[in-house]
Amino acid sequence: MVSAPIAPNRPVLGIGIAGVVLGAGYLVQARQYPLGSPAAPGPGVFPLVVGALMVVGGLGTAIGALRRPAARPVGWPRGPALQRITLLGAAAVVFVVFLRSIGYPVVAALLAYTAMHVCGYRTVLARLVCAAVISAVTYWLLTGLLGLRLPPGILGG
Repeated sequence: MVSAPIAPNRPVLGIGIAGVVLGAGYLVQARQYPLGSPAAPGPGVFPLVVGALMVVGGLGTAIGALRRPAARPVGWPRGPALQRITLLGAAAVVFVVFLRSIGYPVVAALLAYTAMHVCGYRTVLARLVCAAVISAVTYWLLTGLLGLRLPPGILGG
């Protein structure tokens, strides 16, 4: 008995291909930075690892899409799901647009607050406190620990 060929899960296949392409682009850009040595890794190590992981993940996703059909048709979200996606997308755009003028601590807190709101954190106080902690900790990790220069914006610095 011959079975019919499996139709690929096109949306997931597209995501896998996009992951491979973006990862390859990351790898190309990573070559512009020095790798350093094992004792003192250079700035090119992180994008190299991220690019490689993106390529591997994209390949795995694409292969999985070719081997397994879609369980059900994938449609565009509606109602509350669409509102959550739109709100998170808008928060990401605000983060990018206002990063330099307002600064990382404030826009990171806004993004974290929005993500917690979308995920269902009920109390405003919990969202505010968690967003401030996330913003402060990530700012310290990125600037203090990794030595990156992020715009402090309206908080000075």
